[in-house]
Amino acid sequence: MQWIGKVLHVTPFKHAITRIRPIKGRLPVEVNMYVIDDDFRPVGKIDNIFGPIEHPYISVRLNAKVRDLSKLVGRNLYALSEREYEQIVSRVRL
Repeated sequence: MQWIGKVLHVTPFKHAITRIRPIKGRLPVEVNMYVIDDDFRPVGKIDNIFGPIEHPYISVRLNAKVRDLSKLVGRNLYALSEREYEQIVSRVRL
């Protein structure tokens, strides 16, 4: 699980925008990684990485289940591989 930052804003097209710092010159995330919030709720998937190399932005395509978009602003988001995501989601459902 990798912290990717706080949500800066949500677009009208249901994408959350955050900013990440590369670790030792490499991005710790990839497009299509799963994203959860502090409460381990599924938020969406990384859709795009853009902007300056030293401090890029990440666009997260939000799940249809995310209803109140304004409450997402300022929340911490975490990226997970598919395997990590399945393990966490199965634990949360118990």
